Amino acid sequence: MKALRPDAVALVDAFDFPDAILNSPLGREDGNVYEHYLAAIKGAPRSYGVPREWQRMVKPALLRAKL
Repeated sequence: MKALRPDAVALVDAFDFPDAILNSPLGREDGNVYEHYLAAIKGAPRSYGVPREWQRMVKPALLRAKL
């Protein structure tokens, strides 16, 4: 994953899937990207609550960064 990260966007773009196929709120013509992206996240299954990864990975990383 670490080796692919710098090229991730280019690799995904290489498939040339249109946003409509991906059902992505990004790249909207009306410009309301954030509003529609937030709505998509809120409507996703299991979108509420604190994920396990937060306690295990994100929170400790944030605490280390503040030191």
